[in-house]
Amino acid sequence: MWFSKKYSEHGVMKDVDVKALYLDSSWYTRNALAYIPRNALDNGCNVNEYEWSGYGAMFNKQKVYSGCRRVAQLSKREKRMVMHTGDDLSKVPWLIDARGHLIPGSICDRAYLEQVFENDQTYFIRTVGGQNSAELKQKLVDLPRKMLPDSEFNKNVNDISNRWFGSDTPQLTREKKTRLLPYVFRTSKTTVSQLARTFELTREEVEKILKP
Repeated sequence: MWFSKKYSEHGVMKDVDVKALYLDSSWYTRNALAYIPRNALDNGCNVNEYEWSGYGAMFNKQKVYSGCRRVAQLSKREKRMVMHTGDDLSKVPWLIDARGHLIPGSICDRAYLEQVFENDQTYFIRTVGGQNSAELKQKLVDLPRKMLPDSEFNKNVNDISNRWFGSDTPQLTREKKTRLLPYVFRTSKTTVSQLARTFELTREEVEKILKP
């Protein structure tokens, strides 16, 4: 939704299995941002050469050479070959190198990423090096796509409820349940029946809240 609105595109993320996770603490945000470079290290890759990471853009580490091209300048045929889309990319500021690879420094918000680490590169590297990858993989990758039994699901929802509102889910007002329920539905693998049991609502009430 954010990408489509920013670049006036439609259908870019069609049929892609995406979960939106709420990074609701500084610790969680920092570790999420360090997860991919850490994952590269754990798989024996040179993080500076890992193509699926913005690591090279952090703290101006990556140089942008004069031979780079703007994605907006690609021909229709090149867009199909390089970006795998026929959409209008004339307003997209991204850059590609001579191999047709995206340059992380042109596609990520370095200012935001760096301020999360207090603009301290040593702090960032220390976070990457000391991260518990297994824990982050479970939180960022596995749990959003795994159907949990009611006991575990209720505990997770209660944790979120306490962070958001300072109380367990059953004690929330109808208004607060209406705010929380769509978020839980978007970020978890669950069903209307399970949501109804967890939020102590009827199936009809849950379906009405989730209705676009």
